[in-house]
Amino acid sequence: MHNPNIIHRLRQATIVVFALIFMGFTGVSGASQLALVDEDVGHAFLFNYRGNCFALLPSHVARHNRFSLDSPPPRIQGSGEVFARDIRRDLAIAYVDGALARRCTGTWQQLPRNLTSKLESSSRGEITRVGPEGVVDRTSAIIIEYDRDEIFVKTTDDWARGDIQQGTSGSILSIDGVVAGIAQKSRNERQARFFRMDEIVRLLAPVLAGDSVKAHPTNKPIPQKSDGSLGFRISSWRGQGQSAETAATNLERGILGQAYATEWKNQPVILEITLSDSQPKPLSLISLVTDMRFSQTHTPPKTVLVEVDSASPPNAHWRSLGSRDMTPTGKLDFPTGGIFARRIRLTVQSVWFSGRALRLDGLRLQ
Repeated sequence: MHNPNIIHRLRQATIVVFALIFMGFTGVSGASQLALVDEDVGHAFLFNYRGNCFALLPSHVARHNRFSLDSPPPRIQGSGEVFARDIRRDLAIAYVDGALARRCTGTWQQLPRNLTSKLESSSRGEITRVGPEGVVDRTSAIIIEYDRDEIFVKTTDDWARGDIQQGTSGSILSIDGVVAGIAQKSRNERQARFFRMDEIVRLLAPVLAGDSVKAHPTNKPIPQKSDGSLGFRISSWRGQGQSAETAATNLERGILGQAYATEWKNQPVILEITLSDSQPKPLSLISLVTDMRFSQTHTPPKTVLVEVDSASPPNAHWRSLGSRDMTPTGKLDFPTGGIFARRIRLTVQSVWFSGRALRLDGLRLQ
């Protein structure tokens, strides 16, 4: 016979355990997207966009264009390189590389687009910051004022005891679990000022999108090859061709058919390639070529990251095959080890010769 008291206690314990798991998960999620800049100068907020890791931070925290990043325990290190900044608004965005880039779990799409209703209905939030020793600190905050661009908070109802610590810049304000802002220079020791995340998203969306365009609608037939290689369609790309004659779709024509060339802006250039609109196809080798006869004005890629999607539509299952350097003479052969893929994403992370336009003269898939 079951003891009702024992059953009641077990149910209570189960509820407590699930509550603790949920609280721990939601708390760690926010902290895991924060990293310390140059050990203790301030914070950077990390997010993933189209398979690459980026950092948002106040411009004054990014004192140099390149800086170190350290995550809370378990400590993971990386580095950031600023490719766009707005000094007047005190905002910078950086490309993140190193081991820390793999910790970019939150995505750009998850960031809020409109915080007005949440701000109208909420009076409190939570500030999350990381101390120099890696300890995550969460402080309750009272929202005292906001406008289209900023949110102002104090940390306690007792103004005399309120304290906004040094090194807080770049930490995040959350409202009901939503990242609502990034800390900037404080008004004074008792008030913190946060740049609204929905306004940051509005400002940076064109920067992240670059010149990304949809090259083809999905119903356009995939070109077929006569040389035994796989036909493919350039689905989308970031990095507009320098003219209509140098668009990324030229790569569909094969090796040395017609070039794709784009200005190199010290930020990743992404090509998304579709092999099939239905089922994955076998893929063993990816080859890239740059014609070095144009090396005075153009550069081959250097580091290229390769990702593949092996899922059947409408699902997506992207996974990384790693990155490899193209030779400075313009050749890259990337064996896949024999896999099935429906789509391929190539991310040019660097080039051999800065100050020149990026150029690709051929893409061959086998």
